[in-house]
Amino acid sequence: MARPTRQGIDYFPLDVEFDDKTEMFLIEKEAVGLAILISIWQLIYKNEGYYIKYNNDLSLLIKKRISIDINSINDCIKSAVNRNIFDKELFSKEGILTSRAIQKRFFEAAKRKKQVLVFRNYLLIDINSYNNTVIVNINSVNADNNSTNVKEEVKENVNVKGEGNKIYVPPNIPFQSSEEPFSKSINLWRQIYLSAPGIVEQDFTNDLIEKYGFKKAKRILYELREKNFKSVNTMKSAIDEFGNIKPKENIGGFINSTNGNETSGATDEELAEIANRRAARQNQHIQSG
Repeated sequence: MARPTRQGIDYFPLDVEFDDKTEMFLIEKEAVGLAILISIWQLIYKNEGYYIKYNNDLSLLIKKRISIDINSINDCIKSAVNRNIFDKELFSKEGILTSRAIQKRFFEAAKRKKQVLVFRNYLLIDINSYNNTVIVNINSVNADNNSTNVKEEVKENVNVKGEGNKIYVPPNIPFQSSEEPFSKSINLWRQIYLSAPGIVEQDFTNDLIEKYGFKKAKRILYELREKNFKSVNTMKSAIDEFGNIKPKENIGGFINSTNGNETSGATDEELAEIANRRAARQNQHIQSG
C-alpha cells in the first residue's frame, strides 16, 4: 500500500539577493535574524506549506534548531511582521505567519500533488489556476473542491490547555484517494506535532482514534506532547487501559527520542504487522463504501 502524501514540500528556493524589507531586517537582527527566518520558512514549507501558527511550540522548535533563547526568537518574529516580511493582518487576526511570496512558492511547487488543503481565510493570493486545492472556509464551513461545494458539519472546537484560541478541526471532506482511512490520523498528528507523521506514527494515531474515538484520541496526543513523550513505543507504554497517561517515572525504560517522525524502535515484524493492519482497514473501507 502506498504511503500517504504529506501536505508540505521537501525543498524551497532561496533568493540570492533579498528584497529591501528583508535586508533592513537583517541589518537590524544580523545573523540571528537570518537563522530564525530560514527556520520559519523551513517549518512552513515542510508542514502546512503556506503558513504556520505563531505560538510557543513554534518558538521551541526554532530554539531546538538554532539554540537561541525564546525572547530573542519572539522579538525577531515581531520585527519581521512589523517590516511586512510576514503579513501583518493575518498575524494579528489569525495568529499565523505567512506572506504572498511564501504562498506563491508553495502552490507552484505543490501543483503536482493530488490535493492540497487550504483555509480560505489564510489566503493572500488567487489559487484558481491550481486544480488540486481543497478550500476549507472556517467561517461558513463550506468545502470547495474544484468549484464543487460540499457542505459539512463542524466536528468540534476544542479548547487546548495553555492556548486562548480554539483549535478548528476541519470538516470531514470526502477524499478521492485510496488513502482515505488515514487522512484523519495524518491531519491530527500534524496539527499537534507540527510535522508529518511516519508510518509508525500514523498507525499509532489511527489505533487511538479507533479505540477511544477522535475527541479522546486528540486529548491523549496533546497530553503526551505536553508531557514530552517522544518515542511512539514510550507513548504506548504511557497509556493505561482507560486512556489516561501515566507519569514518566512509572514507565520502565523511558526513551527520550528527539524525532517524532522516526520509525526507530519498530522491528521488521512490527512494520509488517502495521502494513497488514493498514491493508485490512483499507479493504474494510472499500467494502463499506
